[in-house]
Amino acid sequence: MSKNYFTKQFYEEFTITSDFVKVVASNDELVLASCTVKAYDVESEEVSSSILYPSTLSVIDSKISGTKNALEIKIRGGAAEKSPYFITFYAATQNGEKWENDIKMTIAETGP
Repeated sequence: MSKNYFTKQFYEEFTITSDFVKVVASNDELVLASCTVKAYDVESEEVSSSILYPSTLSVIDSKISGTKNALEIKIRGGAAEKSPYFITFYAATQNGEKWENDIKMTIAETGP
């Protein structure tokens, strides 16, 4: 899968990727309608609406295989006192397989 941790500043907004190419069969691909991403703070509270831009979730080509086996989503915000956050990608394929990948996000400092 992809890098499983990173640190960001409160102000920063950017896209993160979770690549499932190592677990998805070569003749299979992810199905966007069956995939989702959730975000949880250090207290295990779901905070997806304040950390993620859900409308930006997309299936993209894996940088390794070139097939549709990676997910990406734009992230934002966060508070140092609520980090680390865990961003969980839930992926499902055309063949009915389901996979999950967690990425740990730490906030270096909280903004205004």
